[in-house]
Amino acid sequence: FKMVLAPPVPVPACSERDPGECCTAGAVNTCKLCAVSSDDTRRRLSSKSTKSPKGSSTSSSDDSGATCGVVCVDDAATGLEPCYNCIVGQPNFYDFIPGALEDVTTDPARLAEIVSDLDGNMEGNFGIVQDLLPLHELSNLRNHADSALENLVAFVDEAEAEKMLEDFRFDISPSELSSLISPESIQNLYSAFKDYAEEFSITQILMRRTDLNGDKHIQYHSDVATAVMHIWLNEDGAEGGNLVYLNKDGATKIETKPGAAALHKNGIVHGITPLNGTRYILVLVADIKDQEDVLASMIA
Repeated sequence: FKMVLAPPVPVPACSERDPGECCTAGAVNTCKLCAVSSDDTRRRLSSKSTKSPKGSSTSSSDDSGATCGVVCVDDAATGLEPCYNCIVGQPNFYDFIPGALEDVTTDPARLAEIVSDLDGNMEGNFGIVQDLLPLHELSNLRNHADSALENLVAFVDEAEAEKMLEDFRFDISPSELSSLISPESIQNLYSAFKDYAEEFSITQILMRRTDLNGDKHIQYHSDVATAVMHIWLNEDGAEGGNLVYLNKDGATKIETKPGAAALHKNGIVHGITPLNGTRYILVLVADIKDQEDVLASMIA
């Protein structure tokens, strides 16, 4: 296997960027309000005032004169979560962060605001498919993730090992996948993906093992990849970690069932509720149409 690491993203100083672009915390003249939390989180600068997590509307300027219309708060210091349009796609929009996912079930106006802030699509849809993998193959995949993690943490320092033990993501090859699940199951995965997103090729297969204590969630975002399929591998041992989709039908929380999958394209905004326990997922990712499909050669 190979571990997936986000490449360094060179970001010019705010003085060299137009409003609406993003800066990186720690860059020269980065907007003060946005330059909080982790050093590698990309933040969006906006030319318009935006509601803060408390609902107030504010705006400020950095040293370069660029307007920062968003209020990005340091959650460790204030207990507040970053406003949604601070988070910009890569590299860390899929990371678990402290706090609870905002519940907008009874607030359609706030739901629409979040979708708008993230350039999402209220018409976006998702699909759910049940019973794609049998229980013994779920166990095979979980054991594979545990072994990959165990093998890798022995070669990194203590701080990096701690991060991996909490949240570990890695690619697996088609041949590795075929050693863990049957040809019939690979066909099931491929067919389910193509039934939902026929026009796209599957370009990446990865696994994710996350072990948390119920105090972190994944913020609302929309994906960079054109289509994604999540397959839940747990039989037990974890609570929460539910996908929540936002669209014209409201906020829909997806119940995680063993061997079931959720599929979505990149227009739909979604987040993940706090996770308590160890969660395992298999993920199939599609990118642009003309790339090679990594599973096509394995389909009869």
